[in-house]
Amino acid sequence: MKKFFSVLFLLVILTSSAFAIGRDTMDKLMQGWVGENINTVIDTWGYPDDVKNITGRTVYYWDFKKERLDYFYGAGFMYIDTLRCTRMFETDKNNIIIKWQWKGNSCPATYRGVRKLVNPKNDYWQQEKELKKNKTSL
Repeated sequence: MKKFFSVLFLLVILTSSAFAIGRDTMDKLMQGWVGENINTVIDTWGYPDDVKNITGRTVYYWDFKKERLDYFYGAGFMYIDTLRCTRMFETDKNNIIIKWQWKGNSCPATYRGVRKLVNPKNDYWQQEKELKKNKTSL
């Protein structure tokens, strides 16, 4: 029983840390698309899973969902976990992205994980890299 609580405690600590890092990564990813035409996102991400019109604005949804079976060897139990990441963009009447939101427990937590989803015209990580490069060359 002591081993079970140790594993559970460690899992909670690691999950909390990863979630904090992932939140920052996803926020930067999504913010990088604000001001772009939604067709640019569609060209990069593919067609959305759903589109809804709400009070004259359009909301586009991309949804990733996967179920997996986890087994904790030391504790001796299994459970089914559903991994999900939903990304949403709201556009104005000109199809320009004005708001975003994301939610889920399986959204990419690092630049490496989101690289293929980043706006090529507004890549926060590449801008940071250039800024550091310019500071060191001065």
